[in-house]
Order: sequence, then C-alpha cells, then structure tokens
Amino acid sequence: MSRFASQISIWIRLTSICLLFAASIDLASAQNQRSINLVLCNGGSGISPERQVAGCSALIELGADAEMLAKIYNNRGNSYAKQGNLAKAAQDYDRALETRPGYVIALKNRGVAFYKGGDYDRALADLNEALQGSPQNADVLAHRAQVFSAKQDYRLALADYDEAIRLDQKRAALWNARCWNRAAIGDLQAALSDCNEAIKLSPGSASAMDSRGLTHLKMGQWNAALSDFAAALRLDSKLASALYGRGLARQKLGRAGPARADINAATALNPNIAKEFERLGL
Repeated sequence: MSRFASQISIWIRLTSICLLFAASIDLASAQNQRSINLVLCNGGSGISPERQVAGCSALIELGADAEMLAKIYNNRGNSYAKQGNLAKAAQDYDRALETRPGYVIALKNRGVAFYKGGDYDRALADLNEALQGSPQNADVLAHRAQVFSAKQDYRLALADYDEAIRLDQKRAALWNARCWNRAAIGDLQAALSDCNEAIKLSPGSASAMDSRGLTHLKMGQWNAALSDFAAALRLDSKLASALYGRGLARQKLGRAGPARADINAATALNPNIAKEFERLGL
C-alpha cells in the first residue's frame, strides 16, 4: 500500500471514530434530556405545574409505549388540574384512558376533575368504574364519598368513609371527613369521637379542629365550639367555615359585636357560607 493510500485509510478510520463519538454524545444528550423530562413529568417537590406540563409534552412528542403514554397523559392532566384548568385536565385523562382503557388512576383523577367542576353524575360514573377495577382502593372510596356528601347523600358518603377507614386507619383526613358527615346528620357523639381521632393523628389540622367545632356547635356546647374554631383559625386565618362558626358561637354567648365581625369576614371569603350552615341546621 502506498504512503498516500495508507494516510487515506487512517483518515477514514479517524473520521469514522469521530462520527461514532459524536453520535454517542448526541445519544447520551438525548437520553439525558429524556431523563430530565421524565423527572419533570412525574412532578413532585419544587417542580411547578408549568414545568411539569412542559416535561410531559416533550415526552409525548418523543412517543412511548401505551402504558407509559397513559401515565404521561395522566401526569399532564394532574398538572393542568393543579392550575385549575379542569377542561384541559379532563382532556388528558380522556387520552390516557383511550390509550389504556380501565386505567384506575386516570378514572379516579377524571372523576375528581368532574367533581371539582360540579358535574357530580359524571364524577360518580368514573369513580364507580375505578372501584370496579380496584374495589379495595381507599383513595377512590374517599373521593366517591366526597361526591355523595356534595350531593347531600350523607349516609352513602358515610358508608364509603367506613370502608375507606377500614382499609386505611391512619389517614387523619378520612376520620375528619367522617366526623363532618356524621355531624351533618346529627350523629354527634360518633362525630365527636371521629374528630378526636383525626386531631390525634394530625394535631395541626385546621380542618379537623373546624369539624369538631361544628360538632360542638350542633351539640349546643358554645364555649367548646368557640375554642375549637379559634384553634382552627390560629392554624388557618382564612378558613371561612371556622370564622362563621366562631361568629355563631359568639352570637349564642351574647357577644354581638365580635360575632358580627366574624360572620362578615366569613361571608367576604365565601358568599354562600350562610346557606351552607343553614343546610346543616344552623
């Protein structure tokens, strides 16, 4: 082989090596970017809904198998829901379910989106279907109970909370929700027991203190109610139900001025608060 031919051969080999090296760098870069997008799409602490949407959208453009694609659409739906865009969230849950029919997590999430949008019948349809696929799912049961409660079907709500608590006895929110629903139908001693358990499990829960305040209010125990509502407001000063409840307790105790101030402040936060308490018999 001539010297010139040998140099050409070496040059070709070096060029091939360089091209392979560049390709490997590009591949590594693409894989690294995909990994970053996966982290963003999964969401979590420190990841904003907007960045989560961007990560999921990038993964959708790249393509994936059906199971992964369903998860990506579900996650993007969750990020839209966090932003309050329930219509876009529902569309992504639709896509997740088209890709993976019967996907329990997407059914549950779409049901919650319908519930938040006030479409209780469609919410129940999704949650019922989710429970067919996962009958022992405490989370789905709790969400269906929320829908029943919003429809004022308190006994159906309580049946779901009973089962959810049987499955997950350490979740304070379940005990709190069952307390509130029991108070709504007048089962006050049982409600009080549930609220005490919720507070034991989560001492810093403004919602649980508020529910116990409601229970004491319905029991006619004005000072106990006042104490509970005050404790709830120390934890969350903008909790309209606690403000209104404290106003009613102060009213019963003859403290007209502070009562009026609380009720006005609660109404400013939630114009429907008086009607909500009226439905509870207060």
